[in-house]
Amino acid sequence: MGIAVILAGAILILCSIAIIVIVAMQNERGDGLSGAIMGGGNSAGFGARDKSNSDRLVGLTKILGVVFFVIAIAVGIVGVLVK
Repeated sequence: MGIAVILAGAILILCSIAIIVIVAMQNERGDGLSGAIMGGGNSAGFGARDKSNSDRLVGLTKILGVVFFVIAIAVGIVGVLVK
């Protein structure tokens, strides 16, 4: 069990560092909250496949965030069950 907890902790640290770096690399869109709610800034049109690097970074941030929270919750559950 000790190795699994150490491995999960190392993955959490690496994932958090990766999230920090990726968020720092993203461009500001300038739309703010209104652009997020109204969907502004998408001039590519419906069904367009014009994904910029910023869009890829946003997707990667979401994936890393989900991985981070799943591992954190799993470590928390295992920590409660082991006691």
